[in-house]
Amino acid sequence: MGAFRKPVIVAMDWHDIMFYGDSNAEGVKGTNHKNGTNWAYQFATAAVVMGDEKLTVAVTPVNNESKVEHVRRLLSKVFELGIEVKILLLDLGYYS
Repeated sequence: MGAFRKPVIVAMDWHDIMFYGDSNAEGVKGTNHKNGTNWAYQFATAAVVMGDEKLTVAVTPVNNESKVEHVRRLLSKVFELGIEVKILLLDLGYYS
């Protein structure tokens, strides 16, 4: 953890992996229409930003909970790793 002795920039991103099978499959969520489907696996990541590089340090599924809850879960994982957050960046998936 020597690289993270100082507070760092952490970026949280919302990801959709589009799904084309049975919409009742475990973990599949309804989402905005894209590439011919309205279904996707959804998850969120937290990554430490170092210049042009990002190191993913936490991943969590996006469940039927508020956005605040999975941001809280990701931050908890970041803090468990002993990482101090200088700036928290949220992608467009969290805009509302």
